[in-house]
Amino acid sequence: MRYIMIVWLSCFCWMPTLGHAVEAGAELFASAETYEQQQNYPKAIAFYQLAVDKGHPEAMDRLVTLMDDLVAPPKEIDPLLLNFLYAVFGGFLTLFFMWLGCRIFNHSVCFDINDELSRGNVAVGLMVMGIFIGIGTALGLVVGLGLN
Repeated sequence: MRYIMIVWLSCFCWMPTLGHAVEAGAELFASAETYEQQQNYPKAIAFYQLAVDKGHPEAMDRLVTLMDDLVAPPKEIDPLLLNFLYAVFGGFLTLFFMWLGCRIFNHSVCFDINDELSRGNVAVGLMVMGIFIGIGTALGLVVGLGLN
C-alpha cells in the first residue's frame, strides 16, 4: 500500500513538469521556425530536433520537410552519354588488358615474341592473335553486359 501511495503521489509531482515540457517544446518550435525563416538551417534543424525530444506534435513533420528540401536529388546523366563513356572506358580497358596479356605471356615463354614476329614466324603471330581475340571477347562481354 505504501508503494502505491508513492507512485500515486509521484504522478501528481510529474504533471506540472509535463506541462512545462509541452510549453518548452512550443518555444523551441517557434525558435526553429524563426531560424528557418532566417535561412539558418543548421540551427533550425537543431531546434526542431529539441522540439521533437520535448514532444511537440508538428516538429517532426517540419524537420522531415526541411531535411527533404535541403537534400538535393542527384543529377542524372543522359543514358546515351553514359553508355558512350562506358564503351570508351571499356575500349581502353580492353587495350590495356591486351597489352598486359601479351606482356605476361612474353615473360612466361622461352622466346621473345617481338624477335619471332620480326623473323616472320606465323605461329607466334597466330598465338598473339588468339590472345587478343580471347581477351577482346572476354572484356567485350563484360562491357556489353554491363550496358544492359
